[in-house]
Amino acid sequence: MKITRETWIQAQAGVLGSCLIEEKCAAEIVFGLREDDFASEYRPLYRAIVDLYTTGKPVDPITVTHIVGDEYRKTIMELMEITPTAANIRHYIKITAEQARVLHMREIGMQLMDVDGIEEAQEIMDSANGMLVTRSGLTAISLKKLLSDFFTRYTKSPDYYDWFIPQMRRVIRLRKGNYMMIGARPSVGKSAFAMQAAVYWAVACGLRVGFYTDEMNEDELTDRLIATCAGCQLEDVMERRIPERQMQDVASISARINEAPLFVIPASGHPVSDIKADALKMHLDIIIIDYLQIVPGRGDKEYDRVTRVSHELQMLCKSTGITVLALSQLDRLRGARPTLEDLRSSGQLEQDADIVAFLHRPEGQANAVEFIVAKNRNGKTGTTKLEFDGGLQRFLYVGKGDKPLKPFDYSTCTFHQPPEPDPYEQLEMLPNDTPVPF
Repeated sequence: MKITRETWIQAQAGVLGSCLIEEKCAAEIVFGLREDDFASEYRPLYRAIVDLYTTGKPVDPITVTHIVGDEYRKTIMELMEITPTAANIRHYIKITAEQARVLHMREIGMQLMDVDGIEEAQEIMDSANGMLVTRSGLTAISLKKLLSDFFTRYTKSPDYYDWFIPQMRRVIRLRKGNYMMIGARPSVGKSAFAMQAAVYWAVACGLRVGFYTDEMNEDELTDRLIATCAGCQLEDVMERRIPERQMQDVASISARINEAPLFVIPASGHPVSDIKADALKMHLDIIIIDYLQIVPGRGDKEYDRVTRVSHELQMLCKSTGITVLALSQLDRLRGARPTLEDLRSSGQLEQDADIVAFLHRPEGQANAVEFIVAKNRNGKTGTTKLEFDGGLQRFLYVGKGDKPLKPFDYSTCTFHQPPEPDPYEQLEMLPNDTPVPF
């Protein structure tokens, strides 16, 4: 068969038309083709079909149109009309893939005509060889490139995210694309901890943060944000009785931080696929899920559903580079210090997450909270002491001392201006079987 752009386009039309008239064909193109096998005009349709299939949604003309928009309605109808049967889907896929490679090779041939040296020509030929050898979509990275990238990275500062408790930066090396989980029993303050982190990342670090909540509405979260940043008692905020002097501080701090890219998104009833699409649209750096067990997902049993949701969040991190901080309920209602086995609903949670930490309130200690790092793929595990001021919705670092250190000061901060490195030369984490404090 002569390879022309026209025959390539016809084969693509057969592929997409087959998927639109027979849903089971979607699996064939997900595993048999890549986006660059399609011409630019058909790529949005390919992406829509893949997205629907991989998130467990039906693939049909209505759902595809919903994703790509009404401007594709005519194209979708034409594809269905010109495709006589879906039985030939694998033949259409073979033609599409082969002709895409040939046309890409022709483009490489044109590039070779313009090269000025042997090294440039060799790079182009290596690209061509890779195109002929593999269709898996996997990328092999040579040791030479790995080492070259290392020396380039080593000249730069580490790209780990700072924390509102500076000492945590030395232990929890959270970075782009990581999946972190924080577990706690009810009323220990996990939502307050997450909000404190969210505000800090948005204000001090300039990161785009989405706080996806199923628990509280935006007004409740805003009240807690005001208490945290302005040092007002939450009770005064909720009862509208903030002292006039403090109200001036609230106004001043609000003016300082209101441009920070923090977004509260009521997400009740929305699955991970909706959160992913929304986060990509908003160009978020960090997603906070409050909380994991009530995010809807496929599965008749809670164990299966939560397992699926956790895996989808892990894949979201890997495929988009967005960092996820998911809050999780714990199984046991009372008892000793929590462990990984206490993560509620699914044993898969600890396997999926890069970092798992717990907030635990010891019995008989009113404000004391233990911060337990139970899993840490790139650092130490151990326990340290915090203090939770429920009135101000603040967690403060105690560590080895007797008194908590001062919180981050939003009254003097400058938007997107990270603080100076913390003055502590070393933060030692005790193993989790060592008594607190350290």
